[in-house]
Amino acid sequence: MNRCPFCGEGKTRIDENTYWTGMRSQTLSVTLRHFCDPQEDAFVTANITIRARTEDQAIERWNNRIT
Repeated sequence: MNRCPFCGEGKTRIDENTYWTGMRSQTLSVTLRHFCDPQEDAFVTANITIRARTEDQAIERWNNRIT
C-alpha cells in the first residue's frame, strides 16, 4: 500500500463486514480505515475511510486516490 499523502505513516485497518450463511461466512464488504498520526501543530487527527467489495479493491482505491 502507498503511504498516506497527509501524514506519511499513520495506522491503517481493514475490517470485513461478513454474513454467516449457516454453512460458512461470506464477506459482504470491506472498510479500509486510515488514521493519520497527529501533527505537532494540529489539534485534530484526520482519518480516511474507503469502502469496497473486496480487500483488493479497497487497497487499489487507496493506491489510486487523488492526492
